[in-house]
Amino acid sequence: MNKKEGNALLGLIGLAAIGYILYLLSTWLLEVLSILKTYDAVIIVAIITGFVTITTTTLKAIWDIKQSRLHYLTQKREVAYFHFVEIIYKINQSTKEGADYSSEEQIADLIKFSKEITLWGSKKVVEHWMEFRKESVTKSDGKKLLKISEQLMNEMRNDLGVQKVKEKALLSFFINDIENLD
Repeated sequence: MNKKEGNALLGLIGLAAIGYILYLLSTWLLEVLSILKTYDAVIIVAIITGFVTITTTTLKAIWDIKQSRLHYLTQKREVAYFHFVEIIYKINQSTKEGADYSSEEQIADLIKFSKEITLWGSKKVVEHWMEFRKESVTKSDGKKLLKISEQLMNEMRNDLGVQKVKEKALLSFFINDIENLD
């Protein structure tokens, strides 16, 4: 059996399972409705109220857990992402003011950032970081590296809940004549 046939078979089994579950659920619901017909209206209202309360409490708990996880990840990512932006600013300051930012310091900072991103970076940030690293070791003119770094920073902003900005907006913080970058 090839992969397509296997996937089709799994799909059919999945559909059959979903159909069976829907059949059981509808049968159960019809039985509950037939039982509810025999109860007084006050009891029916109490049952519905209890069901709604249980449902909303469960959904609220699930929502709170997801929000708590998102808040935790955002705090961890904020530190890692700030570290990258700090590296970019250090590199920018060292080229403008002649400040000393040695290659050893740069490597140490980039290794630290890589460690942080390994744990806390989102999928898109990690992909852009891999692309950034790959491009940084090539002998390109640097324009592509700048564009990738901006995409990386935009993805970081997105992870932190801040909207992305248009192309070249972030680079304009570092490059005065950004319109001539193309």
